[in-house]
Amino acid sequence: DICLNKKRTALTQSEFKNIHLTLLALIQPTPLALKDIMLRMKPVSKEKIMEVIHFLQSENKISVDGNGLIVPR
Repeated sequence: DICLNKKRTALTQSEFKNIHLTLLALIQPTPLALKDIMLRMKPVSKEKIMEVIHFLQSENKISVDGNGLIVPR
């Protein structure tokens, strides 16, 4: 059921902050492809990571370059 899946993947404020800080720390020295970010952030779910990435993109904190790498702004 879609509603149950959304509820299961809902981010808490604490989770969001942890994923956000970890993601920025990962891409700060070297931009990374999404698959590499997913591998390095295991066991965090793909859905939660994507939610944070989408938010950070909408806030212009990160972007995707021409090579598909996620870079800080």
